[in-house]
Amino acid sequence: MNSTIEIFITAILAAILTAAGVWFILKSYLIWIPRQMVNVRNWDRLVLSSPEAVYCYLEEHKDDEITYQLAEVLVERNDEVINLAIARFTKNQAILKNLFKSTNDEAIRYAVLSNPNFPFG
Repeated sequence: MNSTIEIFITAILAAILTAAGVWFILKSYLIWIPRQMVNVRNWDRLVLSSPEAVYCYLEEHKDDEITYQLAEVLVERNDEVINLAIARFTKNQAILKNLFKSTNDEAIRYAVLSNPNFPFG
């Protein structure tokens, strides 16, 4: 009897973990990404990388524009280092406005305001 319950519980946990994994994959891949801006390989790497690695990548590629969708996914990680990188290096005015509105962190707000692409007003 106990082994049947253990098997049942294990099966339920496996189903839940599988569903969570599938949701993450779908969320990552079903968002349209213009290939000329950031290719799928870099998208995967940025979504799964450490905050420091994301910061370094965005700093090294500050002349390349990231998509709004990628910035949204990165901001959803709710990491100060990633948000700081986006605030400093993105050229997208909509991303900068939304990041400024969504945070109370003064360092990130200052970084947004110091970004030459930030639309004042």
